[in-house]
Amino acid sequence: MKKFAILLLVVSAFMASCKNDDIEGFEYLDTETLAKNVYVEKYYKSYGVYGGGTQKYFFTDSINVKIYLGNSDDKEYINFTIEGDEIKAEKYTRRNLRNGEVSLISIEYYKIP
Repeated sequence: MKKFAILLLVVSAFMASCKNDDIEGFEYLDTETLAKNVYVEKYYKSYGVYGGGTQKYFFTDSINVKIYLGNSDDKEYINFTIEGDEIKAEKYTRRNLRNGEVSLISIEYYKIP
């Protein structure tokens, strides 16, 4: 029972340290304007000699709100559009495709606060 409690504590600590909205070590890349006072901020982290990197995307009104929208690697990108009172996020990949083709991975909707 003691080993299980220690394992549970270690796993819990690991999961708590893996927050997706953490941008420590990431560099600001760009801000995309979707509409008046509706922006998507992009941050990038390179993995150096290992190649590749990760982008993180956040919704912001630049004053009060900052909401994590998702992430992509160097072979993926996310296209954001406004649909009514929601942000539509379409995630695409170029992985294992030829001639500049892309494939849709997922579509998610986020309510604009």
